[in-house]
Formats: sequence, C-alpha cells, structure tokens
Amino acid sequence: FFVFFLLNQDFRSASNRMINFDKTFSKPNEFSLEIFPGNMEIQKNDNVEIKIIAKGNAPNTIEFFTKNQFQSEFISQNIFLDSNKTYTLQIKNVKNSFAYFAGNKNYKSDIFKINVSTTPQITSLVLEIIPPEYSKLPKIIQNDNGNLLVLKSSKVNFNLKTSKEIINGAIIINDSLKEKLIINKKNITG
Repeated sequence: FFVFFLLNQDFRSASNRMINFDKTFSKPNEFSLEIFPGNMEIQKNDNVEIKIIAKGNAPNTIEFFTKNQFQSEFISQNIFLDSNKTYTLQIKNVKNSFAYFAGNKNYKSDIFKINVSTTPQITSLVLEIIPPEYSKLPKIIQNDNGNLLVLKSSKVNFNLKTSKEIINGAIIINDSLKEKLIINKKNITG
C-alpha cells in the first residue's frame, strides 16, 4: 500500500484533498493569455493593434471586453484564434481612453488601460501689433483673432495660453521661416 501511495500521483492528490477537506481545490485553467501592448498611451485618433497570445489548450474564440469613461459596464466582442495561437484585434481612430481585458467564462486576464492624450489647443491668443515708427500709428492689441493685416516692418508679439502644458513651440510662417516661442508656465510668448 505504501509503495502504491508513493508511486500513484492521482492517489496522492485524492488523499491530499481528503485530508484538507476544509480547503477549496479548483481545476487549473486549461489556457492562459499574454496580452500586448498591455498598458499604453496613444494620441487621439491613432490606431491600436491588440495581440493576445494563447498558451495551453486555448479555445477557438474568446471574448474581448472594453469600457471607456462614458460606459458603465464592459462591452464584449468575440475574437478568433489564428494558426499562430494568436487572437488579433485592430481598433481604429481611438477617441477616448479605455480599459480592456480578454477571456471566457472560466478565465479572465488582467485589466489593461489605453490612455488617449490630446494635442494641446490654443485657448487664448493676444496679439500686440507695433507698427513701424514711420507710420505714426498706435500699437494695436488684438484678442482671439489670428488674422493679421499689418504694415511691412511691423513687430508682432504673441501671447498664447494652451489647454495643456507644452515643452516647446514654434510659429511656422512658410517653409523657410520658423520662429521659436518662449515658453513659461503661465504664458507662451513670441
């Protein structure tokens, strides 16, 4: 009996469950999923390719769950296993950040997040137009209007505020004329 007990894995496993009757023993998952890109940051309107690599005895289809900040619950869609044991999903023109995971009724992956960042927008524009001295015209302050009609040799100072903090900026007038802006935490001037 002792030799049979030592050599038979099933018998040892069953005995362990009987001895530890107060513990829960669950069947191990038949497969696992490795998800790429995981957590990621993208620009608004970018495309994202989600690749899910199956390990073990993977089913032909799994569910892919997504939820953005405007949804109260996850929404699912089925994705299919290809010959490389990979599930692939293309998400085009992503507008909002979203959380996602994959799985089926027996297995759920970790939850990942795609953060969507937007490009900074100009929220305020003040132009100070200083005409050349020969014109004897007074300086003009122009608010929130980027259209300029100025005399030749006029000096124009820009004061911009943006929706997000930026590191650097420039005004591009044409292919050969580009002026760097001076950035500070409160205003952008140039």
